Amino acid sequence: MQKNCSSCGSEFHCGFTDSAASAPETFSCWCAELPRVSPVPISDQDCLCPECLGKSIAKLIDREAVESR
Repeated sequence: MQKNCSSCGSEFHCGFTDSAASAPETFSCWCAELPRVSPVPISDQDCLCPECLGKSIAKLIDREAVESR
């Protein structure tokens, strides 16, 4: 499914990856391959594109590293 990123507005594909197409019983989206980190969603926020989600995850990881010191 085509979506628009809640952060930058770019269009991207959300859904099955090529690897999941050969094994539909194991649903997988490209974002499932990224680290499991959940940014606090804004009420009107939807999915983020790969670039924005990567940046968001990096910021959360950095913040967690600073807080754990």
